[in-house]
Amino acid sequence: MSRPLIRSQGSPRRQALGQVARATVSPPTDLKGKRLSPANVTSGKPRTLAGATILQIVPVLREEPHAYAAVDTARTLLQAGARAIVAGDGGPLVGELRAFGGEWVPMSSESSNPLTLRCNTRTIAEMVATERVDIVHALTPSAAWSGPAWSSAANAPD
Repeated sequence: MSRPLIRSQGSPRRQALGQVARATVSPPTDLKGKRLSPANVTSGKPRTLAGATILQIVPVLREEPHAYAAVDTARTLLQAGARAIVAGDGGPLVGELRAFGGEWVPMSSESSNPLTLRCNTRTIAEMVATERVDIVHALTPSAAWSGPAWSSAANAPD
């Protein structure tokens, strides 16, 4: 049986009188009782996005929520010092993306045609290898269909 995560400090009488008891949270531990450290801390230094290359795959860059999300994310990544690449069909937001320094790669990712998916897989695998892409983010399910195939083609971790 595991120990409770929240322990109440204070007597039962205090609690009965309506006084608020202070709650403390136990630190996270593994199965052996060893205290866990935060996931983003490695050897004392937090990881940053500066210098990383992030590829976002969207169906099309027109006035749609996923396209606005991709453009806003690209802007934020560039402000953090990362390189932002957006792959997808063209649209009116391509000019906005390029205006603040984002990169656009034309790619038809909205198709479920097996030949198009194979072509996209090859394009993404080549891009991951040549552009040294660190993170690939597919914003829609149709954009993610090529994911498992290119990750194995590029020997990338899942």
